[in-house]
Amino acid sequence: MKTLAENFERFVGEITAATDTKVELVKLKTAKKTTELLATLLSIIVIFLIGINGLFIFGIGAAHFIGGYVRNHDLGFFIVGGFYSIVFLVVILARRTLIIKPFTSYLQSKIVKDESY
Repeated sequence: MKTLAENFERFVGEITAATDTKVELVKLKTAKKTTELLATLLSIIVIFLIGINGLFIFGIGAAHFIGGYVRNHDLGFFIVGGFYSIVFLVVILARRTLIIKPFTSYLQSKIVKDESY
């Protein structure tokens, strides 16, 4: 028959092993969430840069088109610049509802997403 000390020693060993396993699981989950978050942020940045490039090219084309329509290319560029300025002001004034809240809720949903292992 095992003594009380042997049983206690085995119990402590099992608790230590379970704790080590739990710590390792938390490390792996944290690494996975961090990787997913960084990949998401990187994809958002890439999409943003491609969108800005497309918008820039579209703006030049629209300015030339409007300039041809009003028979003054400089005026076409000023009209497009004014439109972009108005859009910029609207985005700045409504940035909390248009950008900050959706972006933070999206990132929080990515972080908090519970997956069973």
